[in-house]
Amino acid sequence: MPDLTAAQQLFEQVQHLPSIETPAALVGSLAVASGAAAMTWRRHGQSSEAFAVHSTNPALLEETIVAVGGNVVDANRATRPRRLAGGLMSLIGLGLLVGAYAANPTYETSAADSAANTIVLLDTSSSMDTQDLGQPNVSRLQAAVDGLEATTFNGKLGVVEFAATTKTRVPLTEQKDLDMPDLTKRSVDPNGGKLAEALQDSIDLLPGQVKKDKSISRNGTVTVITDGTVESTKQEIKELVADNDVDIRVIVTGTPEGTYNQAGQTVNSGIQPELFGSLGDNVTIAATAEDVSDAIQETIKDSSTTKQEQDWQILDGIGVLMLAAGIARVNWQMATKKV
Repeated sequence: MPDLTAAQQLFEQVQHLPSIETPAALVGSLAVASGAAAMTWRRHGQSSEAFAVHSTNPALLEETIVAVGGNVVDANRATRPRRLAGGLMSLIGLGLLVGAYAANPTYETSAADSAANTIVLLDTSSSMDTQDLGQPNVSRLQAAVDGLEATTFNGKLGVVEFAATTKTRVPLTEQKDLDMPDLTKRSVDPNGGKLAEALQDSIDLLPGQVKKDKSISRNGTVTVITDGTVESTKQEIKELVADNDVDIRVIVTGTPEGTYNQAGQTVNSGIQPELFGSLGDNVTIAATAEDVSDAIQETIKDSSTTKQEQDWQILDGIGVLMLAAGIARVNWQMATKKV
Protein backbone atom coordinates (compact mmCIF):
# COMPACT_ATOMS: atom_id res chain seq x y z
CA MET A 1 0.00 0.00 0.00
CA PRO A 2 1.47 3.41 -0.94
CA ASP A 3 2.65 5.81 1.75
CA LEU A 4 0.11 8.65 1.88
CA THR A 5 1.89 10.69 4.55
CA ALA A 6 3.37 13.20 2.09
CA ALA A 7 0.02 13.60 0.30
CA GLN A 8 -1.77 14.12 3.60
CA GLN A 9 0.74 16.77 4.70
CA LEU A 10 0.32 18.54 1.36
CA PHE A 11 -3.48 18.50 1.73
CA GLU A 12 -3.26 19.92 5.25
CA GLN A 13 -1.10 22.79 4.01
CA VAL A 14 -3.42 23.57 1.10
CA GLN A 15 -6.31 24.01 3.56
CA HIS A 16 -4.54 26.93 5.23
CA LEU A 17 -3.74 30.28 3.69
CA PRO A 18 -0.21 31.34 4.61
CA SER A 19 0.61 34.14 6.99
CA ILE A 20 3.59 35.95 5.45
CA GLU A 21 6.03 37.18 8.08
CA THR A 22 7.83 39.55 5.69
CA PRO A 23 5.64 40.13 2.59
CA ALA A 24 8.16 42.59 1.16
CA ALA A 25 10.69 39.77 0.72
CA LEU A 26 8.29 37.71 -1.37
CA VAL A 27 7.09 40.67 -3.45
CA GLY A 28 10.65 41.96 -3.93
CA SER A 29 12.01 38.61 -5.08
CA LEU A 30 9.17 38.12 -7.55
CA ALA A 31 9.62 41.69 -8.83
CA VAL A 32 13.34 41.13 -9.43
CA ALA A 33 12.65 37.80 -11.14
CA SER A 34 9.88 39.28 -13.27
CA GLY A 35 12.13 42.21 -14.19
CA ALA A 36 14.91 39.86 -15.20
CA ALA A 37 12.45 37.82 -17.26
CA ALA A 38 11.19 40.97 -19.01
CA MET A 39 14.74 42.09 -19.80
CA THR A 40 15.57 38.62 -21.13
CA TRP A 41 12.49 38.74 -23.35
CA ARG A 42 13.39 42.20 -24.65
CA ARG A 43 17.04 41.39 -25.31
CA HIS A 44 16.07 38.22 -27.10
CA GLY A 45 13.67 40.21 -29.27
CA GLN A 46 16.31 42.80 -30.13
CA SER A 47 18.90 40.19 -31.05
CA SER A 48 16.40 38.27 -33.20
CA GLU A 49 15.37 41.39 -35.10
CA ALA A 50 18.99 42.43 -35.64
CA PHE A 51 19.78 38.97 -36.89
CA ALA A 52 16.86 39.06 -39.31
CA VAL A 53 17.84 42.49 -40.68
CA HIS A 54 21.62 42.26 -40.74
CA SER A 55 22.26 38.65 -41.61
CA THR A 56 24.41 38.34 -44.71
CA ASN A 57 24.01 34.59 -44.95
CA PRO A 58 21.28 34.00 -47.57
CA ALA A 59 20.52 30.53 -46.21
CA LEU A 60 20.04 31.81 -42.65
CA LEU A 61 18.17 34.86 -43.89
CA GLU A 62 15.80 32.64 -45.85
CA GLU A 63 15.16 30.51 -42.73
CA THR A 64 14.66 33.58 -40.56
CA ILE A 65 12.43 35.77 -42.72
CA VAL A 66 9.15 34.49 -44.07
CA ALA A 67 7.09 36.44 -46.60
CA VAL A 68 3.37 36.25 -45.98
CA GLY A 69 1.05 38.12 -48.35
CA GLY A 70 3.86 40.47 -49.31
CA ASN A 71 4.58 41.38 -45.62
CA VAL A 72 7.87 40.44 -44.01
CA VAL A 73 7.39 38.59 -40.70
CA ASP A 74 10.09 37.68 -38.22
CA ALA A 75 9.77 33.94 -37.68
CA ASN A 76 11.79 34.16 -34.48
CA ARG A 77 9.20 36.61 -33.09
CA ALA A 78 6.41 34.13 -33.77
CA THR A 79 8.19 31.27 -32.02
CA ARG A 80 9.86 33.36 -29.31
CA PRO A 81 7.34 32.59 -26.48
CA ARG A 82 7.84 28.86 -26.96
CA ARG A 83 11.62 29.13 -27.01
CA LEU A 84 11.84 31.54 -24.08
CA ALA A 85 9.47 29.60 -21.83
CA GLY A 86 12.21 27.59 -20.15
CA GLY A 87 14.29 30.63 -19.20
CA LEU A 88 11.32 32.61 -17.96
CA MET A 89 10.04 29.70 -15.85
CA SER A 90 13.49 29.30 -14.33
CA LEU A 91 13.78 32.98 -13.41
CA ILE A 92 10.29 33.24 -11.92
CA GLY A 93 10.67 29.92 -10.10
CA LEU A 94 13.98 31.05 -8.62
CA GLY A 95 12.40 34.33 -7.51
CA LEU A 96 9.48 32.51 -5.90
CA LEU A 97 11.82 30.10 -4.14
CA VAL A 98 14.07 32.86 -2.77
CA GLY A 99 11.08 35.01 -1.81
CA ALA A 100 9.26 32.18 -0.03
CA TYR A 101 12.38 31.33 1.93
CA ALA A 102 12.96 34.94 3.00
CA ALA A 103 9.26 35.70 3.69
CA ASN A 104 8.86 32.64 5.96
CA PRO A 105 5.20 31.83 5.21
CA THR A 106 3.46 29.90 8.01
CA TYR A 107 0.00 28.76 9.05
CA GLU A 108 -1.55 27.91 12.41
CA THR A 109 -3.09 24.57 13.39
CA SER A 110 -5.36 23.91 16.36
CA ALA A 111 -6.01 20.73 18.30
CA ALA A 112 -8.11 19.89 21.35
CA ASP A 113 -6.09 20.08 24.55
CA SER A 114 -7.28 17.67 27.24
CA ALA A 115 -4.78 19.19 29.66
CA ALA A 116 -6.18 22.74 29.32
CA ASN A 117 -7.28 24.61 32.44
CA THR A 118 -9.79 27.48 32.33
CA ILE A 119 -10.98 29.60 35.22
CA VAL A 120 -14.13 31.65 34.56
CA LEU A 121 -14.17 34.74 36.76
CA LEU A 122 -17.82 35.81 36.94
CA ASP A 123 -18.88 39.28 38.05
CA THR A 124 -21.88 39.00 40.43
CA SER A 125 -21.98 42.62 41.55
CA SER A 126 -25.23 44.62 41.43
CA SER A 127 -24.59 46.12 38.00
CA MET A 128 -24.85 42.63 36.50
CA ASP A 129 -28.61 42.81 37.27
CA THR A 130 -28.97 45.22 34.34
CA GLN A 131 -31.42 43.92 31.72
CA ASP A 132 -30.08 45.60 28.59
CA LEU A 133 -29.29 42.60 26.38
CA GLY A 134 -32.48 42.71 24.31
CA GLN A 135 -34.20 39.77 25.97
CA PRO A 136 -37.01 40.36 28.51
CA ASN A 137 -36.24 39.49 32.13
CA VAL A 138 -32.71 38.34 31.24
CA SER A 139 -29.98 40.19 33.10
CA ARG A 140 -26.32 40.32 32.23
CA LEU A 141 -25.64 37.76 34.93
CA GLN A 142 -28.43 35.41 33.77
CA ALA A 143 -27.17 35.56 30.18
CA ALA A 144 -23.65 34.72 31.36
CA VAL A 145 -24.89 31.77 33.44
CA ASP A 146 -27.00 30.46 30.56
CA GLY A 147 -24.00 30.73 28.26
CA LEU A 148 -21.77 28.84 30.69
CA GLU A 149 -24.27 26.02 31.11
CA ALA A 150 -24.51 25.57 27.32
CA THR A 151 -20.75 25.66 26.73
CA THR A 152 -18.71 22.65 25.71
CA PHE A 153 -14.99 22.59 26.36
CA ASN A 154 -11.88 20.46 26.57
CA GLY A 155 -9.76 19.99 29.66
CA LYS A 156 -10.95 21.37 32.99
CA LEU A 157 -13.17 24.32 33.90
CA GLY A 158 -13.48 26.21 37.16
CA VAL A 159 -15.81 29.06 38.15
CA VAL A 160 -15.03 31.89 40.57
CA GLU A 161 -17.52 34.66 41.35
CA PHE A 162 -16.65 38.05 42.70
CA ALA A 163 -18.13 41.28 43.92
CA ALA A 164 -16.88 42.90 47.14
CA THR A 165 -15.43 39.49 48.03
CA THR A 166 -14.38 36.42 46.06
CA LYS A 167 -15.59 32.84 46.26
CA THR A 168 -14.75 29.70 44.28
CA ARG A 169 -18.00 28.08 43.20
CA VAL A 170 -16.64 25.32 40.95
CA PRO A 171 -13.07 24.00 41.31
CA LEU A 172 -11.23 22.87 38.19
CA THR A 173 -13.38 19.99 36.94
CA GLU A 174 -13.70 17.97 33.75
CA GLN A 175 -16.94 18.52 31.85
CA LYS A 176 -18.25 14.99 32.43
CA ASP A 177 -18.01 15.58 36.21
CA LEU A 178 -19.17 19.21 36.20
CA ASP A 179 -22.12 20.03 38.46
CA MET A 180 -22.90 23.67 37.78
CA PRO A 181 -24.63 25.42 40.69
CA ASP A 182 -27.21 28.18 40.21
CA LEU A 183 -24.76 31.04 39.89
CA THR A 184 -27.55 33.64 39.90
CA LYS A 185 -28.01 32.84 43.61
CA ARG A 186 -25.09 34.86 44.85
CA SER A 187 -22.84 33.56 47.57
CA VAL A 188 -20.78 36.76 47.70
CA ASP A 189 -21.58 40.34 48.63
CA PRO A 190 -23.26 41.81 45.53
CA ASN A 191 -22.04 45.32 46.36
CA GLY A 192 -18.98 46.64 44.56
CA GLY A 193 -16.54 44.62 42.52
CA LYS A 194 -12.88 44.24 43.46
CA LEU A 195 -11.75 42.81 40.15
CA ALA A 196 -7.96 43.06 40.55
CA GLU A 197 -8.06 41.10 43.81
CA ALA A 198 -10.41 38.48 42.35
CA LEU A 199 -8.30 38.17 39.22
CA GLN A 200 -5.19 37.43 41.27
CA ASP A 201 -7.12 34.83 43.29
CA SER A 202 -8.24 33.16 40.04
CA ILE A 203 -4.71 33.14 38.61
CA ASP A 204 -3.47 31.47 41.78
CA LEU A 205 -5.95 28.60 41.25
CA LEU A 206 -4.17 27.58 38.04
CA PRO A 207 -1.30 25.08 38.27
CA GLY A 208 2.04 26.68 37.56
CA GLN A 209 5.73 26.12 37.08
CA VAL A 210 8.57 28.13 38.64
CA LYS A 211 10.81 29.67 35.99
CA LYS A 212 14.53 30.43 36.27
CA ASP A 213 13.83 33.99 37.39
CA LYS A 214 11.69 32.57 40.26
CA SER A 215 8.45 33.84 38.66
CA ILE A 216 5.56 31.43 38.09
CA SER A 217 4.23 30.50 34.67
CA ARG A 218 0.57 29.48 34.90
CA ASN A 219 -0.82 26.58 32.91
CA GLY A 220 -4.21 27.82 31.81
CA THR A 221 -6.46 30.76 31.04
CA VAL A 222 -8.61 33.12 33.09
CA THR A 223 -11.76 34.26 31.30
CA VAL A 224 -13.40 37.26 32.97
CA ILE A 225 -17.12 37.91 32.41
CA THR A 226 -18.03 41.40 33.60
CA ASP A 227 -19.55 44.70 32.54
CA GLY A 228 -16.46 46.56 33.69
CA THR A 229 -18.29 48.62 36.31
CA VAL A 230 -15.92 47.60 39.10
CA GLU A 231 -13.87 49.33 41.77
CA SER A 232 -10.47 48.35 40.38
CA THR A 233 -8.54 50.82 38.24
CA LYS A 234 -7.05 50.47 34.77
CA GLN A 235 -3.56 50.76 36.23
CA GLU A 236 -4.21 47.93 38.72
CA ILE A 237 -5.33 45.63 35.94
CA LYS A 238 -2.35 46.59 33.75
CA GLU A 239 0.15 45.89 36.54
CA LEU A 240 -1.49 42.58 37.41
CA VAL A 241 -1.33 41.40 33.80
CA ALA A 242 2.31 42.48 33.53
CA ASP A 243 3.25 40.65 36.74
CA ASN A 244 1.65 37.33 35.84
CA ASP A 245 2.55 34.94 33.03
CA VAL A 246 -0.99 33.85 32.22
CA ASP A 247 -3.46 34.15 29.36
CA ILE A 248 -6.35 36.46 30.29
CA ARG A 249 -9.52 36.92 28.19
CA VAL A 250 -12.38 39.30 28.95
CA ILE A 251 -16.03 39.27 27.86
CA VAL A 252 -17.67 42.64 28.53
CA THR A 253 -21.45 42.20 28.71
CA GLY A 254 -23.98 45.00 28.25
CA THR A 255 -24.41 48.36 26.54
CA PRO A 256 -23.17 51.90 27.25
CA GLU A 257 -26.73 53.01 28.12
CA GLY A 258 -27.45 50.29 30.71
CA THR A 259 -29.08 51.09 34.06
CA TYR A 260 -30.45 49.05 36.97
CA ASN A 261 -32.59 49.77 40.03
CA GLN A 262 -31.14 49.65 43.49
CA ALA A 263 -33.16 50.62 46.57
CA GLY A 264 -35.67 52.42 44.37
CA GLN A 265 -33.02 54.45 42.57
CA THR A 266 -31.81 54.20 38.99
CA VAL A 267 -28.10 53.49 38.80
CA ASN A 268 -26.00 53.99 35.68
CA SER A 269 -24.27 50.72 34.66
CA GLY A 270 -22.85 51.52 31.24
CA ILE A 271 -20.12 49.09 30.26
CA GLN A 272 -16.45 50.06 30.71
CA PRO A 273 -14.34 48.03 28.25
CA GLU A 274 -11.56 50.65 28.36
CA LEU A 275 -10.58 49.19 31.72
CA PHE A 276 -8.94 46.31 29.86
CA GLY A 277 -6.93 48.28 27.31
CA SER A 278 -3.75 46.42 28.26
CA LEU A 279 -5.26 43.15 26.99
CA GLY A 280 -5.62 44.38 23.41
CA ASP A 281 -7.47 41.90 21.19
CA ASN A 282 -8.36 39.60 24.09
CA VAL A 283 -11.44 41.68 24.92
CA THR A 284 -14.88 40.86 23.44
CA ILE A 285 -17.91 43.13 23.84
CA ALA A 286 -21.26 41.28 23.88
CA ALA A 287 -24.32 43.54 23.63
CA THR A 288 -27.04 40.88 23.32
CA ALA A 289 -27.85 37.66 25.17
CA GLU A 290 -26.96 35.67 22.06
CA ASP A 291 -23.64 37.51 21.76
CA VAL A 292 -22.85 36.68 25.38
CA SER A 293 -23.51 32.96 24.83
CA ASP A 294 -21.48 32.87 21.61
CA ALA A 295 -18.58 34.79 23.16
CA ILE A 296 -18.42 32.41 26.14
CA GLN A 297 -18.50 29.34 23.90
CA GLU A 298 -15.85 30.62 21.50
CA THR A 299 -13.55 32.03 24.19
CA ILE A 300 -13.57 28.91 26.34
CA LYS A 301 -13.23 26.62 23.31
CA ASP A 302 -10.30 28.72 22.09
CA SER A 303 -8.71 28.55 25.54
CA SER A 304 -8.92 24.76 25.56
CA THR A 305 -7.12 24.20 22.27
CA THR A 306 -3.44 23.94 21.51
CA LYS A 307 -2.20 26.15 18.68
CA GLN A 308 0.99 25.46 16.78
CA GLU A 309 2.65 27.31 13.93
CA GLN A 310 3.61 25.23 10.92
CA ASP A 311 5.80 26.07 7.92
CA TRP A 312 3.77 26.65 4.75
CA GLN A 313 6.00 25.01 2.14
CA ILE A 314 3.69 25.09 -0.90
CA LEU A 315 5.39 28.23 -2.24
CA ASP A 316 8.79 26.55 -1.99
CA GLY A 317 7.44 23.52 -3.84
CA ILE A 318 5.99 25.61 -6.66
CA GLY A 319 9.27 27.50 -6.98
CA VAL A 320 11.29 24.27 -7.16
CA LEU A 321 8.93 22.80 -9.77
CA MET A 322 9.08 25.91 -11.96
CA LEU A 323 12.87 26.08 -11.66
CA ALA A 324 13.30 22.38 -12.47
CA ALA A 325 10.82 22.52 -15.36
CA GLY A 326 12.53 25.58 -16.79
CA ILE A 327 15.98 24.04 -16.61
CA ALA A 328 14.70 20.81 -18.15
CA ARG A 329 13.05 22.73 -20.97
CA VAL A 330 16.21 24.71 -21.75
CA ASN A 331 18.29 21.53 -21.77
CA TRP A 332 15.80 19.82 -24.07
CA GLN A 333 15.82 22.73 -26.48
CA MET A 334 19.61 22.78 -26.54
CA ALA A 335 19.75 19.03 -27.11
CA THR A 336 17.30 19.26 -30.01
CA LYS A 337 18.95 22.45 -31.36
CA LYS A 338 15.83 24.57 -30.89
CA VAL A 339 17.54 27.32 -28.96
